[in-house]
Amino acid sequence: MVLANRSSVLPGDFTVAETATVGEAVVDARIAEALRQMVNDAAATGVKLKPTNGYRSIARQQELWDARVKTLMEGGLSQADAETKAIDYTSAPGTSDHNTGLGLDIVSEDHPAKDAGFAETAAAQWLAEHAADGFIPLKVIAERQDISEKYLESIIKLLVKAKLLTGVRGKGGGYRLTKAPEQYTVGDILRMTEDSLAPVSCLEPGAAACSRAAECRTLSLWKGLDKVINDYLDKYTLADLMHNDPGGYDYII
Repeated sequence: MVLANRSSVLPGDFTVAETATVGEAVVDARIAEALRQMVNDAAATGVKLKPTNGYRSIARQQELWDARVKTLMEGGLSQADAETKAIDYTSAPGTSDHNTGLGLDIVSEDHPAKDAGFAETAAAQWLAEHAADGFIPLKVIAERQDISEKYLESIIKLLVKAKLLTGVRGKGGGYRLTKAPEQYTVGDILRMTEDSLAPVSCLEPGAAACSRAAECRTLSLWKGLDKVINDYLDKYTLADLMHNDPGGYDYII
């Protein structure tokens, strides 16, 4: 594992032992096969991903950094202020994932620009759906499931309150699971969002005792159906549903 950020700066002589090219991106050879598989899987669904801007040497990162600082200083900033502002646009040398060979940019053939518009593309939605981690915007989920954001928000609130999801606001925000997909049963989720799965009101959680229960000829039938419903839904996890998707791969690169 190689970590590069402002708290963990790579040494100036850091190099990637072996690289490989996937699309237009040069990357650490260890991730090349997984990256190619992801591109191929997306293509099978009609989404044409385009890996670009991969490995960048620390020397090259230094050049980009110096150029950005120079431009800001020419705009009137002091060197100290320019270096502080430059971080908004360019990573300092040794602090970028690109320097490790494990970071890259992904665009699509129909939207090659690296701008905010990419978030609205089919490629961005495919990546969000198949990412192993990360926050997925409410809008993306609503569009994928063809339901209104307002309705989805009411469901999301319940799941966040129950700590089944966690959310982050602002740019790059959205929602994600708090546990592994295998730890969520469909039954747990439906009981949380629907209050009850009971086929009749007398079997709902917290229902008052029915005065006719002792003589009810259908009670055993409803109890049996209630058990069948819950047992069936509790057999399946989110992971099972993910595996039902022919293109349902998760990628960790």
